[in-house]
Amino acid sequence: MSDIPTIRRQYVEVYLFIRKSSLLATLAGQLLVFFKADSSYSLTIPVSSEVKHFLISISYAALFLNVVAALYSFIIIDNIGEINFRASAKTDAFHEDIEQTGRVVASQDDLLKKFGAGKDWNWMIMLCERYTH
Repeated sequence: MSDIPTIRRQYVEVYLFIRKSSLLATLAGQLLVFFKADSSYSLTIPVSSEVKHFLISISYAALFLNVVAALYSFIIIDNIGEINFRASAKTDAFHEDIEQTGRVVASQDDLLKKFGAGKDWNWMIMLCERYTH
């Protein structure tokens, strides 16, 4: 039973998430420009300044959150890509046991941590599981 197709699928899903976040950030930026321009509002229907400030605030929030989501996705991809390097750089009893026996009994989370996924792996797992299923 190989997990390589699952890992490949999750890589693709994270890349798609990056694309979606980037596109939504672009859309939020365009909406921000649109709502900031006074020419975007009708002269015949008065719009209160509170409504304008609300629309501009929501556009800023959408822009910020989508840019942050795209950046965190890049961090996830970077950390997943470094696991092989971190695992090869480690020399401890766990890795020596693997070389001798060729077997590992551990959960996926424990295995990733033992191979050097880092202490911030838990929140990345939670993020991936939440948004890729």
